[in-house]
Amino acid sequence: MPNRTPTKRKGITDDALAKLAPRKAQYRHGIGSGLYLLVKPNGTKIFRWDYAFGTYTEGKHIGEPIRKTITFGLLSEIKVAEAMEKLTAARKQLKAGIDPLAAKQLGELAPEANGFPRFAKVANGWLTTLEGKSYKTKNRAENMVRYLCEGVERDGIKVPGFGHITTDLVKGSHLSPILVAFENEYETRRRLLPAARDIIDYAVPRGMWPEDYAPFDRLSASKGFADHATENRPAIIEPKPFGELLRKIDSHRADKLKTTRHRHELIGLKLLALTFVRPGNVEQAEWSEIEYGGEVNQWTIPAAKLKMFSQRRKAKKDSAARDLVVPLSRQAVAVLMDLRKLTGNSRYLFPGVSKDDPEKEIGMPTGRLNDALVELGYQGIHCAHGFRSSASTMLNAERVTINGHQSVRWPEQGALIEVQLDHDDASTRAIYNRGGRLTERADLMQFWADKVDAMRDGAQVIKLAA
Repeated sequence: MPNRTPTKRKGITDDALAKLAPRKAQYRHGIGSGLYLLVKPNGTKIFRWDYAFGTYTEGKHIGEPIRKTITFGLLSEIKVAEAMEKLTAARKQLKAGIDPLAAKQLGELAPEANGFPRFAKVANGWLTTLEGKSYKTKNRAENMVRYLCEGVERDGIKVPGFGHITTDLVKGSHLSPILVAFENEYETRRRLLPAARDIIDYAVPRGMWPEDYAPFDRLSASKGFADHATENRPAIIEPKPFGELLRKIDSHRADKLKTTRHRHELIGLKLLALTFVRPGNVEQAEWSEIEYGGEVNQWTIPAAKLKMFSQRRKAKKDSAARDLVVPLSRQAVAVLMDLRKLTGNSRYLFPGVSKDDPEKEIGMPTGRLNDALVELGYQGIHCAHGFRSSASTMLNAERVTINGHQSVRWPEQGALIEVQLDHDDASTRAIYNRGGRLTERADLMQFWADKVDAMRDGAQVIKLAA
């Protein structure tokens, strides 16, 4: 970065900025040296600066710079000259290898009168260490911090958080009622406790937590609670009711106004039914992953976006670096061609907007496909993940008759299906060791798409002789 003092453009004055009129959509008004004023539809005007610091360590964009935005204040509170001074300081920090946004947040961790900061300030500092992690990882961590600091409401009863307590006074008795509030939600408990302990690990070396003080060590996410019973996700595995579900997806809101959200959800469900990938891969699918129209019709999901990526990498498995190739059936290609007319200019198949940064494009928010199924009336009957069980069950049951004897339709049929489900065991590794058998997998996916059509139409799939 050039070593020069930031300067503002000609004609930029406080009065001129104050006269900027809001528009229907927020917009930026450049001030100079990267500083700009974000003008929101409600008239709010914010001094901001965009910069890059660090690189992604997870997800599709591993190795790419992390784009960040720091806010210097409202025009109603500070003058443009002060905003330029803050920009100068931030640029000096960046040149010195310091993240200006993290420095700003950590600067708010000033100790209270007793020498230690409040828990909420430390927890927010811990969140800054998660830059470069996947969206899901950061989102879950933010939820855990919210529960710890603000508490949670259950059955009309408010269980308080302890964000306002200074770290030297935090006790296990502050966290245990929150754990009990999630008595029937083991998955939340098992994330909540490690998050609380990670915050301590972050705080101790920074002098924000008393040494040798571990108030959560005796707490457990499982001991003292009823045994956690793993429940299978609801899924329809019989052809007739599955066909009925497909018809409902096709006809949903036929007599009502379909918003962009509804269109995306219904197209997403159709794609999910045809590919039986994990719902998150559909919600976060990008056009750069899709290839069709030539000799190859396939969707290549990067290894870093697969559910088991972190575990495989920790276990140093070869599969950690392996993308999942999803052969695209004719029906899937048709769905994608129609969708490209709507969102082909976007990065994502189903583009959304970040609540925290309206200028940042994201994929479909997590859980939207499940929400759509609930609206269709399938709560507790079939979930978005259930399409995987539907395909697995029905495809594994497929047989052909040869000389009066029934046989599996494809050699190593179960292993081929497991490969498409992105499962990792000895049978799938054997498939990959023999080149991945893409031709047979493409045949399997086309067969499934034809079967989906037949079930939607209420017909039977004609089983061709091998």
